[in-house]
Amino acid sequence: MAITGSKVDTAKGTVTLIVLERGVSSRIVATFKPGEHIALMGPTGTYAHVPEYQTLLIVADRLGATGVRALAPALRAAGNKVLFFASFRTPQEVFHREEFEAACDRVVWVSAAGTITPRRPQDRSYTGDVRDALKAYAAGKLGDTEPLALDDMDRLYFLGSGCLVQRLRDLRHNELSTSFASNPPATGSVYGSMQCMLKGVCSQCLQWQMDPVTGKRTKAVFTCSWQDQPLDMPDYDSLQERLAQNRLAEHLGNLWLEHLFATHKIERV
Repeated sequence: MAITGSKVDTAKGTVTLIVLERGVSSRIVATFKPGEHIALMGPTGTYAHVPEYQTLLIVADRLGATGVRALAPALRAAGNKVLFFASFRTPQEVFHREEFEAACDRVVWVSAAGTITPRRPQDRSYTGDVRDALKAYAAGKLGDTEPLALDDMDRLYFLGSGCLVQRLRDLRHNELSTSFASNPPATGSVYGSMQCMLKGVCSQCLQWQMDPVTGKRTKAVFTCSWQDQPLDMPDYDSLQERLAQNRLAEHLGNLWLEHLFATHKIERV
């Protein structure tokens, strides 16, 4: 199972991981007991680029936020100013709020339903879609944007599901094109399906890249070696198709696991 590293404590010698229970493998993790041995392989892929003394925008859903927990403190330590749009389905999904607040100069809390009440005067809140939250912020409808206005951003990070990143990419080039008129470099996460995670043995994670100008495919890369790519290069339609190719097996696996949980009364966290 591919998991994004969430936190490393070198003093204690611990690695913290956050698992989103969705498929069979991730749901089985909830049956692990304290003290039980697990095996980790990694780190793998390309390390995150950490600029210095820039103004940065991060937009992430609950999946991408697990990586932001590790990325944002590193960005802040390098002298950057960080604006974070944290998108969750409900206020109850928010995790490690104190760490996000400590690592980001401003957090815009976005919830599809309900309200996440800000605890700091510089933070903002929005109920609805994160794309609408970005548009409202750019228009000044969420309060004063200074000193973290969208048109002051030096670099963009869009982290989360393929659907979210694709929609944010389109938003950037269309409705928010004037807010990003300086065309800052942007990075988008590519969370493809994984199997071997050994860089080319199974090719399960193979991902097409495109020429941003012509829209034509240029080459295929292994996602397990390059999880965060230049925003305009990945073929996100291809990504969605590859993620959907195992949908039937995943659905049947979840149904079988539900049966096992109910029949054998397996304890879970």
